[in-house]
Amino acid sequence: MDKWFTYVDGVWRFKLGTDSYAAAREAAKACQFFAEDDEDEQIDDHLLSCYNCLYRRWRINCFDCYKKVGTP
Repeated sequence: MDKWFTYVDGVWRFKLGTDSYAAAREAAKACQFFAEDDEDEQIDDHLLSCYNCLYRRWRINCFDCYKKVGTP
């Protein structure tokens, strides 16, 4: 998962911004914690995407994952 995320200020931050749909899908596929967010909160047409995950919290130009565990 560290290929997509970096550990910053105690949370895992997605490195690739808000327009990297292929990477967000690949990361979600590899994640054991993915959980679908409410439909009205989803932005990717493919369900299995970090952009659609219940545990992501948006920042201005990326998101933080609050379910990924561990520290670097």
